Amino acid sequence: MPDSPVLVVCPGCATDLRVPAASLGKTIHCPVCRRPVAVPRDAPPADPPAPEPPPAPLPAESPPAPAADDAPAPPVAEAPPADPVAVPADPVAAPAPPAVAAGRRRIPLSTGIAVTVMAACALGVFLAQRPAVRGEIPEAAWKAVEMPGLLRAKLPGEPRTAKSPLPGTKLTMVMSIAAPDKESEYAVGVSEGVLPVAELGGKVDPLVDQFAQMIAEDVTEAGGKEEKRAKLGTARTGPGREVVLRLPEKRGKMVYRVYLIRGRVYLLMAVGPDLDADHPNVTRLFRSFEPLDGAVAPPPPPGDEP
Repeated sequence: MPDSPVLVVCPGCATDLRVPAASLGKTIHCPVCRRPVAVPRDAPPADPPAPEPPPAPLPAESPPAPAADDAPAPPVAEAPPADPVAVPADPVAAPAPPAVAAGRRRIPLSTGIAVTVMAACALGVFLAQRPAVRGEIPEAAWKAVEMPGLLRAKLPGEPRTAKSPLPGTKLTMVMSIAAPDKESEYAVGVSEGVLPVAELGGKVDPLVDQFAQMIAEDVTEAGGKEEKRAKLGTARTGPGREVVLRLPEKRGKMVYRVYLIRGRVYLLMAVGPDLDADHPNVTRLFRSFEPLDGAVAPPPPPGDEP
């Protein structure tokens, strides 16, 4: 159509411009970059013509009718019916056989500890299959562990070290962990930094309760149950707590102790089937714990003393 707009391209900004047909042979200005644009008389239309519809398909030819004198086909003997076989209605959508037998997936406990100190052992035992009853670990299997200036203890096996944030604080827990089997772990640890106890009210006992409660909540919220909580403390360790938790679905128990010694959080933990507070492996772990003199908080700098 003669009055249809045409298409030109601005040489300055490469913008496609729709120009009225009345501007053919004239010069306009690009509305984007304001550069002059010459509109040739043979500019292509902005709206290309609609494509022609495809031709209608030819009618299909009917097959020729059979001749009247064609002989009928000889009868075909039917095969005897086969034994019935169950076939899905849609073979493509038939479900594939399960690749793994039903059951709980076995996950190493160390996976949980690398994520969070507080729920580590509980999560691992909860997901693991329960083995046979565990007896007392021989004395020769216990290895001495020392964090210089902070603690000594013994663990049943070669320990590895893991670090994890301490929930509710800006501190990091450094844990030594030993796994005598796939379903049990024993650990001792201490915070790298010192809590500002004075800024938190100056009372140590409520803070110890708070840390013990944080660990217990991780297990009880997953379906576990707290069986026992007792106050501990000596002149050497200060106030502490001992907590026994039954893990969900009878997967064992978690027994741990928490201390707050001169501003540092200390954690001792045993997790596994058939454990309890009086199990010989648990009592050996707890009795081996010794805080060292380096756990003393650093003195305030000169001038900060009252």
